[in-house]
Amino acid sequence: MRAFALHAADILQATRQSGRRFRRQPLALAWFGMLLVGSLWLILSTAELAATGEVETGLVLSPGSLLFSAFLLCLGKGAVDGYYRLVRHPPLVFALAQPVSRARIVAAKLATVLTLNLGFLALLLGTATALVLALHMKVPAGGPFVPALLSAVIGGLGTGIAFSIGASLRTWLRKAVALGLLAGFPAAAWIALVQTDPGLQAQLGVLALLGVLAVGAALGTGPWLAEAWNAQSATRPGKTRSGRSYRLPQMTPTVAAVFTKEVKTAWRKRETALALATLVFLGAALVAVKFLVGELPTGRFARAILPTMTLAGIFAGAAVTLTVRGLASIGGEHESLWILRTSPLLGRDVVLGKVAAYGLVIPAIVAVSLPLPLVAGFPWDTTLLVATASLTISLLALATGVFFGARAPNFDRNTGGLPDSFVLYGVFILALIACTVFVAPAGAVFGADRVLGLLLAVGGADLALFVLYLTVRASGPRLDALET
Repeated sequence: MRAFALHAADILQATRQSGRRFRRQPLALAWFGMLLVGSLWLILSTAELAATGEVETGLVLSPGSLLFSAFLLCLGKGAVDGYYRLVRHPPLVFALAQPVSRARIVAAKLATVLTLNLGFLALLLGTATALVLALHMKVPAGGPFVPALLSAVIGGLGTGIAFSIGASLRTWLRKAVALGLLAGFPAAAWIALVQTDPGLQAQLGVLALLGVLAVGAALGTGPWLAEAWNAQSATRPGKTRSGRSYRLPQMTPTVAAVFTKEVKTAWRKRETALALATLVFLGAALVAVKFLVGELPTGRFARAILPTMTLAGIFAGAAVTLTVRGLASIGGEHESLWILRTSPLLGRDVVLGKVAAYGLVIPAIVAVSLPLPLVAGFPWDTTLLVATASLTISLLALATGVFFGARAPNFDRNTGGLPDSFVLYGVFILALIACTVFVAPAGAVFGADRVLGLLLAVGGADLALFVLYLTVRASGPRLDALET
């Protein structure tokens, strides 16, 4: 009953927060519905074209590969949810102080993560089913695919919760041992879903077993919850910090002060190390795509598959490292925002200093786009096009996050300053649309005229930088208008 009380409190809090947001913004729900239907239609149309062979893509989308993608996505989502609901959740101290077993606390939070994410999955499946029936789409998702998808989601979420606790232990040795043991889950999913591909019936059985084992593994991390929470929530031991100020060229002293503050505090936060580790993992995953595809696809549309997949991965990396940081740029200050508001600083200088600090990650994101083109043997101009498009995507992802982070900041410490899932999903979709609009024309022209395509790509990057500049100018007055 005590575990259920914790779970019920989480659900009630999430429901109230979503209700308040939709009441304040009546059009948000309708906008979310439009984005949901549009994105699902695009995904289903792509799957239909790949399955029917109407467009030569050179890439086979098997049910196993789709299930493995769902497993990995949910593993990442479960890790993020577990990190913020368990190991980086300050109010959890009240639950830890109660006479409740650690396994029950993990069970309550796991139930919350499963409830919210499976509810969203039900919404996705219902909407997708309505689209398939209404538009008579030929999508290969019959038979045991939906039960297998449900099992993959449960297995990924359970593994992610266990990963969040295992990766948060006090010493690197303990982290390595825990993550080494948990690595067997994605490895088993890879072997069963992609490498061997024994068929949907066998894959359903494997995923159902992985789901049960993943939930058991998450519950089994209960004895180490207190250690993980203490390691992540406690401040690091004090060290003598350098009073050195960092300053980029053409940066005013006020902007340099904010820039220095952001750089120094960012490297003290564990989220920065996690972001860099995410980019390294993304680069390795993109290189693995080449070995999955095999020979470089040929044909009018097929030649664009690997560059498009590279840019899709870059967008994912930019979203979790730049858009998320931008969304929490103001709300993440929490109670300390009054220091910035009462200082003799213009809001525009504060936003510019933060944007400059976040932009230090952009070269790493662009670097992540290079391994796959180099391994796959792309021509030099195609590699340059991909790198330039990655720069455009990074700038737009940062601009989108900063704009909405300043427009509607969330000061909830429990979420780290991030908005709720509905708003976060909408912002990601808007960022994806903006990136497509800025990048796609250059790619289309590049197929006919490579020089003109590269020039358009450079122009798109310049325009994205201008959009970021306009975002800073528009966000500054909003910060000035906030009441402390």
